[in-house]
Amino acid sequence: MKRATVLLLVALVALAVPAPRAAAASPADWRAEVDALVEAAMEANAVPGVAVAVVRGSDVLHVRGYGTAGGDRGVSPDTPFLAASLSKSFTATAVLQLADEGRVELDAPVRRYLPGFTTADADRSGRITVRQLLNHTSGMADTGFAERTLPQPDSVPERVASLRAARLVSDPGEEFHYFNPNYAVLARIVEVVSGRPFDEYLSTRVLDPLGMTATTSVVTTGQLDERAPDRARGHVVAFGRAFGHDEPAGYLAGSGGVVTSASDMANLLRMQLDEGLFEGRRLLSAEAVALLHTPASGSDYAMGWVAREGEPDWLEHTGVLTTAYAEQVLVPATGVGVVVLTNSNHALSGMAGLAHRIASTVQGGQLQGGGPGLRVIGYSLLAVTVLAAGLRSWRLARIRRWRPGNRRSRRRLPRWTRWPLWSVWTLWMLAPVAVLAALPRLTTAFSDRVFGYRQLFWAMPDVFVALAVAALTGVSLLVARGVVLLRMRRGSRS
Repeated sequence: MKRATVLLLVALVALAVPAPRAAAASPADWRAEVDALVEAAMEANAVPGVAVAVVRGSDVLHVRGYGTAGGDRGVSPDTPFLAASLSKSFTATAVLQLADEGRVELDAPVRRYLPGFTTADADRSGRITVRQLLNHTSGMADTGFAERTLPQPDSVPERVASLRAARLVSDPGEEFHYFNPNYAVLARIVEVVSGRPFDEYLSTRVLDPLGMTATTSVVTTGQLDERAPDRARGHVVAFGRAFGHDEPAGYLAGSGGVVTSASDMANLLRMQLDEGLFEGRRLLSAEAVALLHTPASGSDYAMGWVAREGEPDWLEHTGVLTTAYAEQVLVPATGVGVVVLTNSNHALSGMAGLAHRIASTVQGGQLQGGGPGLRVIGYSLLAVTVLAAGLRSWRLARIRRWRPGNRRSRRRLPRWTRWPLWSVWTLWMLAPVAVLAALPRLTTAFSDRVFGYRQLFWAMPDVFVALAVAALTGVSLLVARGVVLLRMRRGSRS
C-alpha cells in the first residue's frame, strides 16, 4: 500500500509539471504569454491576488493586476501590497543618497553616526562599517541574535538598542549573513543624519520624487491598518487553499516595511535602470547606482540587490513575509525590469522565480513551468495525511485483538515483535516526532536563518499538520503495540 501511494504521488507531480512553451513571437504576443504565465502560477499555487509591472529602460511596457485583493475587490496596478524585503532596496537608496551628499561615508564605522551602537562584543562592534551593514557582512546573524523569536520592538531606536544582546558570529567584513537588523541600523543612521524619522525621509526624498503616490512605509505591522488600509488582504496557504490572515505582529522598518503597488514599483525600477535618473530628476549618482548593484567580495549580495548566480548581469531580490511574497528583477544589459507582488505565501510556493521567468519571456526566452504548485502539493499532503491516519487507526483497532488468554495470543508472536523489525519500525514511527523537534535547527542549517515554531507553522501549516498527525498516530501505535507486546510476553510465560 505504501508503494502504491508513493507511485500515485509521483504520477500526480509528473502530470502537474507543465511542458515548456515556445518563445513569444512578437512584443504583442509576450504580453499575452506573461498574462497566461501569471494566471497559471496563481491557479497552481492558490494565490488570490498578484500585481506585475514590466519596464524597459524608462518605459513601462506592462502593468496589470490579477485576481482579488480581498473580498470583492479586484487587484489593480495601484493596489498596495506588502513589499517585504524589497524594502531593502529603498533603504539602500536612502543611504546612498546621503553618501552622494557627503553626509555618510560608507567605510566609516557605524559609531561615527550612532555613538551608542554596540553588540555583545563591544570591541568588534566598533569595527562594523556602514558598507558592511549594506552588504550583510557586519558579523551579526540570526544564529547570534534570533530576532524573529524575540519580543518585537516598537521603534527604530528600540531595534538598534536590542542589538546589545547580539553575539557576532564572525569578524566584521569576513562573512555574509543575511540579517534583517542590519537594515534597521541603516534606517537609524538615516534618521540621525537627516534629522527626520525614517518613514518621513523615505516619503520626501525617495517616494515623492519617484511619483510613488500609492506607497507608504511602516515601522511595525501595527501601523498597517492606519497607513495602508486599502492594501491587499494577506493570506496563508494550506492543503491547496488560501486563507485570509493578518500579518503577525512584528518590526519591519528598514528591512521590510514598504507597502507599494506595481505601478509605483515600476518607477523605482526605471530609476535603477536609468542610472539614478527619473523623468529628468536625479535621485542618485550613476556611481551610487553601480555601487548598489555590485556584490561585496566573496558574496553575491550587493546593497539591497542580489547578483543571480551564473548570470552576473541579472540582479534580483525576493521579499518574504507570513502573508505576502514579492520579487524584483533587473537586467541592466537589456534594460528590462520586472516586479511581482502577491498577497499570500507558503514556504513551498511555486511563485518563487516568477519574476525571473517573466523577464526571460520579455527578452524572447522560453517559458518554463514553475513546478507542481501548491495545489498539487497540498492535495497530496491531505491525501497522504488522511490515508495514513486511517490506516494507523485501523491498525490500532486490530491491536486490541491481541490480548492474553484469547486464541490469537496463544499463537506464535507476530513478526513485528521480533527485535530487528521492532527497532526499525520504532524508528519509523518516531521519525515525524524527530523532524518536528529538529525543524528549527534544520531550517537554520539550510538557510542560516532562525525561526521559531510559530513562524515555521504559518510558513507551511499543511506540512506541520501532516507531521503532527503522523507523529501523534505513530506514537499512539507505538505505545499500543508496546503494551500489547508486554501483555503477550507475560501471557506466554504464564
